[in-house]
Amino acid sequence: QDFAPPPRWNLQRALGVMVRVCQTVAYAHARGVIHRDLKPANIMVGDLGEVYVLDWGLAKIAGRRDIHDIRLRPEDAGDARTRITSTVRGESDDGALVTMDGAILGTAAYMPPEQAQGRVEEVGPRSDVYSIGAMLYHLLTGRMPYVAPGEKVTARTVLSMVLNGPPKRIEELAQGVPD
Repeated sequence: QDFAPPPRWNLQRALGVMVRVCQTVAYAHARGVIHRDLKPANIMVGDLGEVYVLDWGLAKIAGRRDIHDIRLRPEDAGDARTRITSTVRGESDDGALVTMDGAILGTAAYMPPEQAQGRVEEVGPRSDVYSIGAMLYHLLTGRMPYVAPGEKVTARTVLSMVLNGPPKRIEELAQGVPD
């Protein structure tokens, strides 16, 4: 017997996944855990609709010594080989940045300003909320914050844009998105 394909994805279903991501992250925050690397590549939806938040390798646990120095290595932030690519086109995400201790840290377009500036003492639950907001922005506009589909820019350029203010307003990029 043939297995029926899953129903088509629509905005409502995708937003339902984001609600589950929010619930998962809220659960972690309630237990003193901050993810610090939330991005679309770290969200997986199973065949039955189950939602997983992946890659907790850079997570910080309240009351414990931080095992990762999440400040960006200056030479990596400006490395011309480090690129931000559009995940909308299905390309691999080679825009990952490297921390001072060598761990791979998310994509600049999803990184909160305090993390991008290396103010690690300020990185907390609100930083994860910022990253979720950046994913919602991507979902609603079809592009990462600060990076147009197909555009290739250096990580340093994106970090500079993150630090200089918010990306274009959603209303400028996507018509009919409810407030």
